[in-house]
Amino acid sequence: MRIESRAALVSALVFPGAGQLLVLRRPKAGLCHLVLAATSLGVLLLAAGLRAFVAAQGLAEAGPSLEAFLAVAAAAWPSADLPTLTSLFVFLGTWIYSTVDALRTEGR
Repeated sequence: MRIESRAALVSALVFPGAGQLLVLRRPKAGLCHLVLAATSLGVLLLAAGLRAFVAAQGLAEAGPSLEAFLAVAAAAWPSADLPTLTSLFVFLGTWIYSTVDALRTEGR
């Protein structure tokens, strides 16, 4: 297996940028991909945590009925807000680009 293929697999399966850092020994490209992916993933996890907190508060206030649970679940359902969508697309784009960049690297 070529080294570029190994780097692409590591970037695709472990974390974006890991193939550039660990296999290809390209720290600038690897850190750039890693920071972009980690930041966007952090924003996604923060948004999910805030929604979970709001849902837990709603359940605590509503009581243990099924109707209250369904109302809180409907209110906490993920909406398509701009920061979350942007973070999702940045993460997916970084993941794809990191894998393709590792494949395109030949002797750089």
